[in-house]
Amino acid sequence: MAMKLSRAAILVLSAGLIATVLWRPLRRKEPEHDGKPVSYWMEQMLKSRVLGEDEAYRALKAMGAEAVPFLVATLHKKNSAYSKIVPVLYRMVPQALPLLDRLPPPVDSLEVSKLIELLVAVGPGATNAMPDFPRWIEHGDREMRFYVPEVISATGRAGLPWAPQLMRLGVHKVPEVRLAALKSLAGIAEHGMGACSNAIVAVFRKAEEDTFDEVQDVAHDFLLDVENPRVKEHQE
Repeated sequence: MAMKLSRAAILVLSAGLIATVLWRPLRRKEPEHDGKPVSYWMEQMLKSRVLGEDEAYRALKAMGAEAVPFLVATLHKKNSAYSKIVPVLYRMVPQALPLLDRLPPPVDSLEVSKLIELLVAVGPGATNAMPDFPRWIEHGDREMRFYVPEVISATGRAGLPWAPQLMRLGVHKVPEVRLAALKSLAGIAEHGMGACSNAIVAVFRKAEEDTFDEVQDVAHDFLLDVENPRVKEHQE
């Protein structure tokens, strides 16, 4: 009986120590700008239903890498448990962030667009915080597929690692997925296609024969720009 009690006591003590270790970072003070915490600035930014820089955007941008875990947590605010643990997890183990890609795409596209725009503005320190955009194209709704290509284009060369996934989606059975993937690829190509160049061009050549008119148009414009940019400039 004494042995069982001592084991139980050890378990309780261990659980208490673990809870204390985890609770301390959870209670860590939020980073601040001009005397106001990051959560205040994010709330102010998301209250505005228009894109563009305002006081809150500039404050969060000025905070830089300190704001990144809170930006990422807000991307998944519908998943409350994740929203609470992400800032802590990101501080302790930044490499664990890709696990969030398994979550479903957020619902509010405008909010996400603002947050991603901020991640892009923060720069290299936020590169690992970028969500799995190709997955959002494949599993998101129409609105998500509309704005994701623009966001990918804004990421510049940081979007190059997504090229293989986007090429795969370029031949997806759903026309809207193909369209969003090709628009995204075209946006990445503006910043240099690197080693993927021939493979990307091949995807667009195939897309020229697509049964979906908008896909054909995107493919035609891309190939025109790649093969003879001066002709395209003259047409515009």
